[in-house]
Amino acid sequence: MRLKHLLIALLMFGVMACVGPKEEVRFPDPRPGYVHDFANVLTSNVIKLVNDRLRAADKAGQTKMAVVTVPSLQGLDVADYTVQLGKKWKVGDKKADNGIIFLIAPKERKIRMEVGYGNEEVIPDITAKQILNKKVAPLLKKGDYNAGVQVGVEAVLAELAKKGG
Repeated sequence: MRLKHLLIALLMFGVMACVGPKEEVRFPDPRPGYVHDFANVLTSNVIKLVNDRLRAADKAGQTKMAVVTVPSLQGLDVADYTVQLGKKWKVGDKKADNGIIFLIAPKERKIRMEVGYGNEEVIPDITAKQILNKKVAPLLKKGDYNAGVQVGVEAVLAELAKKGG
């Protein structure tokens, strides 16, 4: 019986050694402005243009949107990474819950848009997916991150304007 327990313990130890401890995910701290290009895929002109556009939308009360590019999702699913980043950064007004995170992970070729509950009636998940899949993804597949970001942001702002958000 002892041999059986010893074999089980060794097996468990072996499994634990193979799996190993999971490294803690490190989220970047936000930079000033609305565009946070940690993957360094955007030009300074586009960053300025999109920052100006999102600042105007913020002042108009439409939304508080963060455009984020990351060098890696660090092993997380794109949805998990985006939600956790949103919780850390607290994008949007707490009361209005109108934050939107538009995330691009070029290395993993993943994109995601998380919309706060305050804007979800105007931009439900299906609309966010359509913007990403039909408008943004084709540009990113060509390697044009600048156009992809601009088109994605403009599509979101157009949806908000249509609904008076």
